[in-house]
Amino acid sequence: EGKMVSDINNAWGNLEGAEKGYEEWLLNEIRRLERLDHLAEKFRQKAAIHEAWTEGKEDLLQKRDYETASLSEIKALLKKHEAFESDLAAHQDRVEQIAAIAQELNELDYYDSPSVNARCQRICDQWDSLGALSQKRNEALQRTEKLLETIDQLYLEFAKRAAPFNNWMEGAMEDLQDTFIVHTIEEIQGLSTAHEQFKATLPEADKERMAILGIHNEIAKIVQTYHVNMAGTNPYTTINPQEINAKWDKVRQLVPQRDQALIEEHARQQNNERLRRQFATQANVIGPWIQNKMQEIGRISIEMHGTLEDQLTHLRQYEKSIVNYKPKIDQLEGDHQLIQEALIFDNKHTNYTMEHIRVGWEQLLTTIARTINEIENQILTRDAKGISQEQLNEFRASFNHFDRDHSGTLGAEEFKACLISLGFDIGNDAQKRTGIMDADDFKTCLISMGYNLVKP
Repeated sequence: EGKMVSDINNAWGNLEGAEKGYEEWLLNEIRRLERLDHLAEKFRQKAAIHEAWTEGKEDLLQKRDYETASLSEIKALLKKHEAFESDLAAHQDRVEQIAAIAQELNELDYYDSPSVNARCQRICDQWDSLGALSQKRNEALQRTEKLLETIDQLYLEFAKRAAPFNNWMEGAMEDLQDTFIVHTIEEIQGLSTAHEQFKATLPEADKERMAILGIHNEIAKIVQTYHVNMAGTNPYTTINPQEINAKWDKVRQLVPQRDQALIEEHARQQNNERLRRQFATQANVIGPWIQNKMQEIGRISIEMHGTLEDQLTHLRQYEKSIVNYKPKIDQLEGDHQLIQEALIFDNKHTNYTMEHIRVGWEQLLTTIARTINEIENQILTRDAKGISQEQLNEFRASFNHFDRDHSGTLGAEEFKACLISLGFDIGNDAQKRTGIMDADDFKTCLISMGYNLVKP
């Protein structure tokens, strides 16, 4: 049908306008698709990187390795977890970017939006799970750290108190088993007093033992209550409750044994003291008796009362009384034998020993026998030489005059004075100066006085 030129021009203009609009739509669609491709690729890259980073993280956060870790290992795990939380926080931006890209893809009507949304949801859910697991692990690590720090402090306190207590028990066992050597009642009483003082400390020591065991029980209670799996023993000491109880039982066992040993030793020392006093009582009588008899014999031998026969009679009576005293010496010997068997080596109750008594007794017997023999010889000499009693008395008086110390013998100076009184000139020539005169000396002296010692 016929159209006007103007209609054709208008139609052409409309066609050109429509074509231009379609071209613009195509360009916009191309740009949209390019944007979608870019966003989709960016989404895939970021999602892949994130999924690679999160791989194994959930298993790692769910590990219960802290249950068997030591305190130092727990602290290391905490440091490691702090680093992980910092890393986790740093990945927060990536998750937000992934979510933003997914949102933009949805807004741009991305054809594969369902899979993008599903993947984004998995990432977000996993991210929330990682956050929850991280918080849970952090709390578990901190709780375990506090428990182990408490246990560590208890371990340290146990070690600080167990070590000196263990040393005390070892020293006590050593002292209780120590062999004692005493010689007097005072010494055994000192040991008994010290032992009683030690026993008085046992209740306080038992309190300390219970306190130490209480520390161990508190550790066990914490472990049982909070289900802490201990990785090892006390790092501060090798001493354990079983060892403490065993040594304590040993100490308690040794105490009555020590009591019995001290009681027996005290009884032995009492018997020893009785033997000492028994010996001393007799020795303190016998010793002075022997000394007095020696002095009396010496006095009789030099006194000038009565005749030689009277002196001889008197001395024989002394000899008889001395012989009759022998049973007392024998009794003292018996007491001395008991003292030796008891291993008694000192006696503060007397200055006399059995050796002194024996020597004194033998000296007394020898002296009385020698004195009697001298008197008998004097009687024989008197009768053979016709010496009167007055002359004998004069000789005795002269001797007593020069016997200044009344020892019954003349010392060197006393004998020298005697010779000078007889008119002999005694110089200070070199002499033996032994203080005694032997047979050769006496022979020389007689020859110097003009006596002829040659037999006719």
